[in-house]
Amino acid sequence: ERRLFPGFLAVALAVVALWPTSDHESTKARKHEREKTGVKLAYALGLLIAFDVSLGFNGIVYRALYGYLLPFRALRIPARMGIMVAFSLAVLAGYGAARIGEMIEQPRHRRLVFTALGLVLLLEYASKPFPTGHMEDPEYLYYSTFHWQYLVNGYSGFFPPSYLKVVKAVADFPDAASFDVIKSHGARYVVVHGDWLYGARYKELVAALDRRPDLKLISRHPWQREDHHSEISAYRVVYP
Repeated sequence: ERRLFPGFLAVALAVVALWPTSDHESTKARKHEREKTGVKLAYALGLLIAFDVSLGFNGIVYRALYGYLLPFRALRIPARMGIMVAFSLAVLAGYGAARIGEMIEQPRHRRLVFTALGLVLLLEYASKPFPTGHMEDPEYLYYSTFHWQYLVNGYSGFFPPSYLKVVKAVADFPDAASFDVIKSHGARYVVVHGDWLYGARYKELVAALDRRPDLKLISRHPWQREDHHSEISAYRVVYP
C-alpha cells in the first residue's frame, strides 16, 4: 500500500480510453466508443471512489463510511483499496490500448504498436531483486522455527526505520556498506538463497563472497523450491 504510482503508460492509456471521440476516428470506431462509454465511465467512477477510500481519513468516502457503517471500523488498512484502483486502471488501460489498435488499419503495424506497449510496461515495472525484501521475509521467519537463529530481517505489519535502513544498506550487497550494517548487528551467518535470484546473479554473488577474508563457507547444498532447482550457500562471519 506504500507503492502508490501505477506507472505513466497505464495512466496514459486510461486517458486515451476516456478521451472523447474525434473526427480523425472512423465512423465504426466512433460507434464502438459510444457503445462502451457507459462501461468505461463506470470503471472510471469505481477508480475514483476506490482511490478516495484508499486515502483513509485523508479522503471523504472512508471517513463517512467509518462514521455511519460499523463494519468499516474493522478495516485495518484502507490503503489496500489501492488494489481496486489498480484493477480499474488496468481495465481502462485495456480499453485505451484497444482504441489505439482500432485507429491502426495495418495488422502488422498494430502488432508492432502492441509489442512496443508491452515492452514499455515491462521496462517501467522492472525491479531489481534485493538480498532481503518484504516478499521473502515471511518465509525466512517461518524457517527460523527450524534453526532458531536470530534474524536481522523479520516480518510484521510495521517496518521500523531501523529495518528500512538495513534494506537500503544491502541494496548493493556484497559491497562494504552492506557488510558494515550486517556486522553492526552482530550477525554470525550470511545465507544466500539461489532460488530467489535470477540469471547469473547467484554465481556472481557467491564468487564474490568466496573471496572475502571475513567470510568462511560452511555449507553449500542444492535446493529445490516450487520447481526451481538452485543452491543455498551459508557463510560464517569472521570477526577480528
